[in-house]
Amino acid sequence: MNNPVSVIIPTYNRRATIVDSIESVLNQTYKDIEVLVVDDGSVDDTEQVVNAIVQNVGECLKYFKLDSNHGTAFARNFGVSKAKYNIIAFNDSDDLWYSEKLARQVDFLEKNQDCKLVYCAYALKARHEDQSFRKTPEVPIDSLESGESTFLQLLYHNTIGTPTMMLDKETFLSIGGFDTSLSALEDWDLAVRMSIVGKIRYLDEILVSVYGGIDEGRMSLSKEKYYKNRCKMLSKYKDVLIECGLLDVYIQGVMEKATEDAYIEYAKDTLKEYGF
Repeated sequence: MNNPVSVIIPTYNRRATIVDSIESVLNQTYKDIEVLVVDDGSVDDTEQVVNAIVQNVGECLKYFKLDSNHGTAFARNFGVSKAKYNIIAFNDSDDLWYSEKLARQVDFLEKNQDCKLVYCAYALKARHEDQSFRKTPEVPIDSLESGESTFLQLLYHNTIGTPTMMLDKETFLSIGGFDTSLSALEDWDLAVRMSIVGKIRYLDEILVSVYGGIDEGRMSLSKEKYYKNRCKMLSKYKDVLIECGLLDVYIQGVMEKATEDAYIEYAKDTLKEYGF
C-alpha cells in the first residue's frame, strides 16, 4: 500500500470525546496518514485538549480553529481544502474507528480503482449504556438489482454515514464538497451527488462505532431539522423525480416517516414550503 490518507475531524465543544476520537485514528494499523482537526468555533477548552495531543504526536496531527461556528459541512470542506492527499476519510469527534478501518478501505480502493467512494458498516451505540447493534444498510449498493439507479436508491434511503466514508478528493471537489446550505443531512446529500459522478461500493465489515443519544454539544438532528433539510434535498432533484415518474413515491416516503414520528403537519407544511 502506498496511498496516503488525509483524515478530517470536525469538532464543536467536544472536549469530553475528542481525545478518544483522535486516538482511534492515530492508532490505525495503516500509518501513512495526516489528521486534520477543524474546530468549528468551540467555546470550551477543546483547543487546549487537542493542542496537548499535537505536542505529543507532532506534524501528523494538525489543528485549525475557525473564527466562529459555521456548521459541520463548512468545517469538513475547510479540512479537505487543507488536505495534502487525494484519499479523504472523515471521523466525527465523538465516534471511534476500529484499528483496521483505514487499512481495509485503502486495500479495497486499490483493488477497485473505478470506485470513488467506499463505505462500511458500523455499530450504533448508546454512550451511557452497554448496548450496541449493527447498523447495516438495508440495501447495500452492491446488492442493487440490475438497472436500478444508485442515485435514486440513495436519494430515497440513506445508507452511508460520514465516519464510514473513504473517498476520492478530486471527485469530492468536482461536485463542490458538502452543501453548506444544509444544516443537517449533508452527508446524505454528498453521497447522492457522489453517486451521480462515480461508483460507490460497500465494504461489508463493521469498522466504526457511532454513538447515539443526546448530550450537550452533540451535532444531532432534531425532527424539525430533519424534515427541513430532507425537503430541501428533494427539491434539488424535483425535476429528475418528475421525469422518472417517482416524485409521489418519494413524497410518500417523507410522509410515512412523519407518521412514525408524529410530525405529519410539520412535514406537510415543510413540503409545501419547498414547492411540493
